[in-house]
Amino acid sequence: MTTEITADEAENFPDKPILENDASSIKKSLGSVILYFAVYLLLFKMDLERIFVLIGVIFVHELGHFLAMKLYGYNDVKMFFVPFMGAFVSGTKLKATAKEKSVMILAGPVPGIIAGIALLFWNMDEGTPLMKYVAETLIYINVFNLLPFNPLDGGRLMETLFFSTKETLKITFYIISGIVMAVIAFYFKIYLLLMFPLMIPGYFIARSQNKKIKQRLEEKGIDYNKQYDELTNKEYWQIRDQIIITKEQFNSVPLHTYKVSKYEKQLDALIHGLCLKSNDTSMSIPLKLLFTTVWLVTFIGAFAALIIAHITV
Repeated sequence: MTTEITADEAENFPDKPILENDASSIKKSLGSVILYFAVYLLLFKMDLERIFVLIGVIFVHELGHFLAMKLYGYNDVKMFFVPFMGAFVSGTKLKATAKEKSVMILAGPVPGIIAGIALLFWNMDEGTPLMKYVAETLIYINVFNLLPFNPLDGGRLMETLFFSTKETLKITFYIISGIVMAVIAFYFKIYLLLMFPLMIPGYFIARSQNKKIKQRLEEKGIDYNKQYDELTNKEYWQIRDQIIITKEQFNSVPLHTYKVSKYEKQLDALIHGLCLKSNDTSMSIPLKLLFTTVWLVTFIGAFAALIIAHITV
C-alpha cells in the first residue's frame, strides 16, 4: 500500500494505513451461524429442533445488544456466533457514557427474560412442549448471563456501575469472577465454562504489556493520550514500533520501516486500544440504583416465574 520509508531517510512519515475489510460483515456473520450450527449438529449430535431454538434464543439476546448499540451511534456494529461460547456483538464509539453502556448491556438479557416469562405463562393454558422448551431456554440462558461475574452481562454491568475507575477493585473482581466461574463449571460439570477463568491470565498479561508500552511511549515523549483519529502519522508509526518491541508475536515485523505488514489489522487494533478513551464513566447514585434494581428485579423475577409455573402445573 505504501513505499518503504525509514526514519533516517525522511522527516515526514507516510499516511496511516486505511485497512479494508476482507469480507462483508453480513457474510462473516452468516458464516459464523453456519459454523455454530454445524458444530452442535455434528459434534454434539443435537437434534435440529433444539439447535434452531438455541440459535434463535441467542440471536434474540444479541439482537438486543445490537439494536442498543445502533441506537447510541456505535460504529461498525457486528454480530458473530462462536461455538461453545454463544455469540457476541462488537462495535466502537469514541464517547460512550456509562449510562449508554449500562443500557446496552441490559438490552440483551432483560428482553429475553421478559419474553421467556410471557411464553412460559401463555404455555400453561394453550402451549406445547416445544413452546415450554423455548420459554425455559430464553429464561435460563439470559438469567445465566445476568450472573454478576465477568465476562457475563451481569458482571460487565457491575464493572460499569461500580468498578470502572477503581483499578484495584476491578482486578479483585476479575479474580473472584474467575474463581466463581470455575466452581460453577466443576459443580454443574459444564467444563466449557472453564474457558472464562482461563482467559483471565491473558487479560493480566495484556494489561502488563500495555503498561510497558505506555511507559516506553512516555519516556520517548510520544503522545498517545488522544483519540485515534487525532494521532498524527508520525505518532501512529512510532506507537506501532513500541508495540512491535513489546509483543513477541510481532518480532518478524521490521522496526522503523513504515510499510503495511500482514499483521497490520492486529497492530491497528492495539493502537486503537492504547489511545485515550473519552468515555464518561460518571453516573449519579440514583441512576446506579435504577440499573441495579432493573438487574435485580429481572434476575429474581425469572426464578419466581419458573417456581410459579412449576407449582401451578
